[in-house]
Amino acid sequence: MPQANEKTIALGAWDQGKLIGAVIGKRQYDTLHISLLGVNLDKQVSGIGSALMQAMEVQAVQEKIHTITLTTKAYQALGFYLKQGYHVFGEIADVPMVGTTKYYLAS
Repeated sequence: MPQANEKTIALGAWDQGKLIGAVIGKRQYDTLHISLLGVNLDKQVSGIGSALMQAMEVQAVQEKIHTITLTTKAYQALGFYLKQGYHVFGEIADVPMVGTTKYYLAS
């Protein structure tokens, strides 16, 4: 089995010295899995989330990563990730609770 080449990549958005958003992903082989994207509530419509995702994608290209994956739930940010160009490759109904769906996305 080849080396996993694991690496955590974390990027932040700052405003006047305050962290207002961040994205964290873990590289394993030629794939990056984004485990967290968060933006302060009062900044969520300002494009910071999109900018963080784009910055992570640039980092992925520099790292020679071929695929980016992530998960989201029906009550979270599915529409946001679809607008960023990600596509759903799987879903599980009633996860993590009855009445919601967990989506698996990739770029």
